[in-house]
Amino acid sequence: MTRYAVLIAVVLLAACSSGDSSLDTLIEAIKAESAVRVEPLPDLLPPDRYTYTAAERRSPFLPTDTAASVATQMKSELPELHATLENIAIETMQMVGTLNVSGHDYGLIRLPDGQIHRVEVGQIVGWAGGRITAIHDHEIRVTELRPDDSGRKVRQVTAISLSQ
Repeated sequence: MTRYAVLIAVVLLAACSSGDSSLDTLIEAIKAESAVRVEPLPDLLPPDRYTYTAAERRSPFLPTDTAASVATQMKSELPELHATLENIAIETMQMVGTLNVSGHDYGLIRLPDGQIHRVEVGQIVGWAGGRITAIHDHEIRVTELRPDDSGRKVRQVTAISLSQ
């Protein structure tokens, strides 16, 4: 049995070594081909110099009078936005996230028409006059005064949960 194994090993080794000549011929043919000459890069010219001459002009990083007037106009429109939130049922609102600006937490609510509004604690939302009492990462809590079966107004806490 060992004779056959030795015989097979010798035949296999002989078969592997005979194919090297064609490979060597191919490598020599590739090396013999002339290489393509790459042209050198042209000399670079120095860039034109530019002298900054607007040092006495207004800095582009400071607010302008126009920016202040736009901010004032936006503040005057805020009650209108709040009125929009007061005319929509809380059940149709969806929480889409939270925002923290300078340590102040805000909630982001999507209305049925697709608009997204930023809300904060104390703001009035919903047609029942609910007041936002808490904003968490997963929900916004709203406390409303709703009539019970006898007609008395009862506090009801509604949660606007984060939509997935």
